[in-house]
Order: sequence, then C-alpha cells, then structure tokens
Amino acid sequence: MSLQHLGDRIMRGLAGWYKRALAYELNKMGLRAEDLFIETPELKEALALAHPDVAKGRYRRLLRASDLTFKGKEYTDYKSADQLEPFKFELWETMDRIKAREQEYAILNLHKK
Repeated sequence: MSLQHLGDRIMRGLAGWYKRALAYELNKMGLRAEDLFIETPELKEALALAHPDVAKGRYRRLLRASDLTFKGKEYTDYKSADQLEPFKFELWETMDRIKAREQEYAILNLHKK
C-alpha cells in the first residue's frame, strides 16, 4: 500500500466525519451549507438569477438562525432533523457558470492589457 493511498483513505474518513459534524451543526440552526457562502459578486448574481423562492428561503433561514441564536434555542427543538436537507445546493451550479463566464471574459480581454 502506497503512502498516497493511505493518505487518501485517511482523508476520506476524516471528510465523512467532518460532513456529519457540519450537518449536525447546520441542522441545529436550520441552515444549509449554501447559506454560509460569503456574499461575493457571483453569489449576488446567482441569487438575482435564481427563482425568487430560493432567495427568499435563504434570507428566511439566515433570519431564523439569527433569531434562534439570540434566543439560545435550536431549530431541532421545533422540527425533526430528519426533515432537513443541509447539503441541498440550489445556487452552486449557477455560481460555477458565472465564474466560468468571468474567466472566459478575462481570457478574451487579455489583449487589452
């Protein structure tokens, strides 16, 4: 067994552990992993292009998490964690397309520098 193969197995195990721990923490506040993204121009554009329910749902989840934190409560007190989807990604694909478009614009405009 090579050292790289051993490292890959260890990283896969740690990645699974981290994903479970992150899901537990996200479920405590009723958030999704996508809600934690930093507001970049790509995210703002993806939210503008997304269905209004997607943007409204993200905004409401962030407000709810803020309110629950202030009150010292957890979302799982009100709703079962089995019904939550912490790793449902609705904006990821749009953000990837926007980043690819911006990279293409940068490549096409290289001659202007």
